[in-house]
Amino acid sequence: MIPADVRIIAATHKDLREESRLGNFRSDLYYRLNVLIIEIPPLRERSTDLPLLVQHFLQRQGSIVGRSLAITAEALDALGQYSWPGNVRELENMLERVTYLTTKPIITVDDLPLEFRRPPDAAMLHTTALAEEKVEPIIAVSNSTVKVLKDHSMNAEAQAILQA
Repeated sequence: MIPADVRIIAATHKDLREESRLGNFRSDLYYRLNVLIIEIPPLRERSTDLPLLVQHFLQRQGSIVGRSLAITAEALDALGQYSWPGNVRELENMLERVTYLTTKPIITVDDLPLEFRRPPDAAMLHTTALAEEKVEPIIAVSNSTVKVLKDHSMNAEAQAILQA
């Protein structure tokens, strides 16, 4: 036997004490893990953290794609209006997706997926009606655009692999 000194850091959205009481989680494991509990509210309850998280993720993503990235105050405000059911991981994944789909250094509201945008003005009523009916508008994309997106995605993936 080789002695080892380890610490386990675990995260969950469930109440492990209650799960243990209900028999859905092993009590002995709960008491082994229950050394220090840090409760962090979901992102939707701590909107003041959003600007710092966005800045962090954009800096990290910028180093992957090889360019500086920023976000407008209006786009940041639009992100603050969203409920973030997927919490911080949803924010990180959305920002990664946006940086792959735009070549601009500054992310605007128009670069965000539809669910993150503010309520539309009168010019956008048609698009809003389609979204409410769960009908996706048809967007024409040329073969050259697809090739550029594919090349950009492959380059970013290669950079991420090299960094890892």
